[in-house]
Amino acid sequence: MSTPFPIGAVHGANVPPLLSFVLLAEFDVKSGSTLRHVLPSKIPGVEDDWFAEHMLPDGAHMREQDFTVFFLRRENEGFQEHWDRSGGDEDMPAEPLLYCLNIFKTVRDETADRGAVLKSLAICSPYHFVCNLRSSVEEALAAYYEDPRLEVLQAFYDKMNCVDLSAVPRPTVAERALMHRSVGLVASGAMPEMYHTDQWAITLDAATTASSEAAAQSVDAESEGGGPSDLAPLTLRLFEGPDEILAAPLTSIVKTFGDATMKIFNAILMGRRVLFIGYNIAAGDVCRYALAAANFVAPPFLGTVRRRVYPYVTLADLCFLEAPGYIAGATNPVFETNESWWDLLCEISTEPGKGKVVTADERREEKERA
Repeated sequence: MSTPFPIGAVHGANVPPLLSFVLLAEFDVKSGSTLRHVLPSKIPGVEDDWFAEHMLPDGAHMREQDFTVFFLRRENEGFQEHWDRSGGDEDMPAEPLLYCLNIFKTVRDETADRGAVLKSLAICSPYHFVCNLRSSVEEALAAYYEDPRLEVLQAFYDKMNCVDLSAVPRPTVAERALMHRSVGLVASGAMPEMYHTDQWAITLDAATTASSEAAAQSVDAESEGGGPSDLAPLTLRLFEGPDEILAAPLTSIVKTFGDATMKIFNAILMGRRVLFIGYNIAAGDVCRYALAAANFVAPPFLGTVRRRVYPYVTLADLCFLEAPGYIAGATNPVFETNESWWDLLCEISTEPGKGKVVTADERREEKERA
């Protein structure tokens, strides 16, 4: 790979695989949300019900397809091997964290209970660019709908982990800062063409980056178990750091909340509890707002996502309320009615400039006047 200036480090031979876990959940009329499969083995320290609730969020049956992002923050020793502690982020603490992307899909079927089948496929990875794998996850979920066997998921897991990350550059914090500066200058038209942002990206493909042994194993697994025949290439933008999880620009917050954007910025800067809530809005869009809000302060405050962001929360797990200055997203209106759970509530609107921002004190005063 050629870049405008040399990047000093690569992932190296001991790099963890692309995927740590693959999970399949589905909704059953009798048993509710159920985790059906986990590969390669049960995740230590996390109950199956927790995953089932997070993978099939409120109102999932009302949408043909949607997604959520969540993180696994665990201290369990059995969890240690699944994340990468060495990457060029020298200013960030080595914390046990897995980045998770979840795709859920509803297929109408008159022969099924309630006339539809709802399934969800999630991947957990030690890499912050997990959302770049969305197309591959969608293809794998479609393949499982066609052939609902564990072998299909195994073939997907094996093929994704054939991707060789050992030679992928690992920019330091300083190197990424220089790249970000280039991105800004390109946007303003002040950067020469040789420094344009396509210089800061690398594309990987399981078929072209795997070792011969790994590729052979993947082909064998695919021929035996089925699964997606051709997964989408993985494009990595090297200027994005661990706090840039999803393509979630700050402009989306500005367009939605207008002048109230400064209220959100000040609350995040002061470590207040900020909750984004969306009614009849896709869960994926709610995740985007929560992750975009983190970009108010990260960079320069590295590690904001790891410490504070919960892109999608449910009533089944309120542990996030214990996190100081959390930034979270939700779709359940129950969260709005509990002012003690948040300091600033941001009600998302689909109309530009119509988003509403209210503090907990302002909401209490509204109730007293009513």
